[in-house]
Amino acid sequence: MTELTRWVVMDNTDSRISYTGSWSRASGNTNQHNSHGNFGQVYQNTLHTTTTSSSLSFTFTGDSATILGTNDLSFNGNTPDPDWECALDGRVSADYKRDPFRHRENNWVFCRFRGLDAGQHTITLNVRTRGRAFWFDRIEYRPTGVVENEMVATTRDDADITYNGRWRPLAEVAYFTHETGGSITFPFVGDGISMWAMAPTELPRDASQGVYSIDGGDNVTFTIPGVGGVSEYNRRIFETPRLSHGRHVITVIYNGRSNVTPMVLDKFLISGGTNRRAPQEVSQDTPSSGGSSGGGSSGGSSSDGGSSSSGGSGGGGSEGSSGSESEVGGGGSGSNVSPSTGNGGSSRNDGPSSSGSSDNTEGQADSTSVARFTKPSDSATKDSSGNTLDEGADATGAVKTTNTGAIVGGVLGALAIILIATALIVFLRQRRAKKKRVSAFVDTFNPVNMTGANHYHNAHAPAMSYANTGTGAVSMYAGSQVSQSNFYASSHGHGRSTSVSNSDVTGTYPQHNPFDDSPPMYSAGR
Repeated sequence: MTELTRWVVMDNTDSRISYTGSWSRASGNTNQHNSHGNFGQVYQNTLHTTTTSSSLSFTFTGDSATILGTNDLSFNGNTPDPDWECALDGRVSADYKRDPFRHRENNWVFCRFRGLDAGQHTITLNVRTRGRAFWFDRIEYRPTGVVENEMVATTRDDADITYNGRWRPLAEVAYFTHETGGSITFPFVGDGISMWAMAPTELPRDASQGVYSIDGGDNVTFTIPGVGGVSEYNRRIFETPRLSHGRHVITVIYNGRSNVTPMVLDKFLISGGTNRRAPQEVSQDTPSSGGSSGGGSSGGSSSDGGSSSSGGSGGGGSEGSSGSESEVGGGGSGSNVSPSTGNGGSSRNDGPSSSGSSDNTEGQADSTSVARFTKPSDSATKDSSGNTLDEGADATGAVKTTNTGAIVGGVLGALAIILIATALIVFLRQRRAKKKRVSAFVDTFNPVNMTGANHYHNAHAPAMSYANTGTGAVSMYAGSQVSQSNFYASSHGHGRSTSVSNSDVTGTYPQHNPFDDSPPMYSAGR
C-alpha cells in the first residue's frame, strides 16, 4: 500500500522539467545565496536562473504541487522585480501564487497548488522581469499513483516511522526529544536517506550528538549543530553513504542531554525511494505453510502491513499468531502493531509441515515455543523386552487400577494452560506498549514562548485528521503535516508567537507539503 503523505522532490536539473526562454544554471554559491536567510541552503546546491521573460512547466500525476526557489527581489513601491504568475493546466490564477517577500530566502514557495483532482496536471511558472534575475530551485508534488526510484520526502508523521521515548511537537514544525536514548526507527525502500530538522533558539543551543545505524550495523556518530540567535530551518543533520537499492531499516538515537540542542525530526529524504510502504521483514522461522494441528483446519490471515504464517486453527500444540512476529500458544487472535493493524489471527502448527491433517504427531520444540505437552497416546509403555503394553497395564501385564496417567495428564494440561495464559498476558502487554506512539511524557520542561519577533506566518489549508495506524508515526518535509497556521522563525521578524507544545506526539495533523511549511522548505517547514 502507498503512504499518502509522501512527496516527490524534483531538482531543477531534472530533464522532465521543460524550460522556455533563456535559462542558465547556477548554484547556491552564486550571489552567496547559501549565506542568506534562515530557511536553509539551496537544495542540491543547484539553481536555474533567468533575466528575461521566460517560463518553466512540469506534468505530473497527483493532487498537490509546489514550485520553490530563492527569493531575491527588488521593489518599486509594492511592485516586485522580478515578478511571476502561476498556472494550472493552462489557467493562470492569483490563488496559486505566494505573495512577494522583501527579504532574500532560499527554499521559498513561489507557487502552490492544493486540493487538485487526482490525475494528470501541468503546472507552469511564467517569469516577468525588467532585468533582475529570477532563481528557480525545485518542484515537489504529491503523487496519487505509485512512484519508484524517486527522491521522496517523508513527513514526520509517516506511518512507517516509530518513535521511542519521550517526543512532542515543536511549534507544529517538527517533533523533538531531549531524552537520552530517545530514538526513531524507520524501514524504507531506497538507496540512501538523509535526516532534516529545524533548530529553535528557544531551547538549549549548544551542539549535541546522536548515532544512526542501518540494518542493525555499526553505529555512525553525527553532530547536531548548535544554533545562534535565530531559529534555523531545513538543516540536513546527516546523510548516509550510498546503499544497495532495496529495503533497509534506519535507527536514529539521541545521545545528548536536556541542556544541549535536542534531536528534532522534520523529515527524511529517501533517494531511489518510493511512496509504497516498506514491506514487512519476513521472520526466518516463519514457515511458508503448515498443516492443521490436532484435526484443526488450515487458515489464518493478516491485513496489509502485518505478517502471519499459514497454519491450523485447531488447538493442541498450535501457536496463535497476531499478524506480527510475536506468537502465543493456542488458536490466538490479535492485530499487527506496527505499522498497520492486522485483522484477525492465525495459528501455526508446531509439528512438521504437511498439507493434510496429522494424527498423534509430537510437536518439535523450537525457540518460539511457549508451552508444550505430550499426549499420553504418544508415549506408550513398553516392557523389559521392548514390547508395547496395552494402555493401563503395568510391566507384569497386570491391569492398573490407579488413575495416575489421568492425574499426570491433567496436571500437565493445567500447567500448559497457565503457561499459555501467562504468555498471552505478556504478549498483550507488549502489544499495548507498541501501540503507543510514544511513552508517557513526564514533563520536566515548561512551555516556552517562541518570540513573535522571530516567526513568519505561513497560512495553509485547514487541518485534516490522520488516522493513527498503531505505530508512532509522524510526518515530513517542509510543509508536511504541520499546522496550517504555522509560524516559522525568520530573521526578518514577521508573524505572531506560538509555543512549544507539551502534548504527546498524537492527534490531528494539518495537510501540508513536507517542504512548504516552515517557510518553504528545504522546503521550509515541516
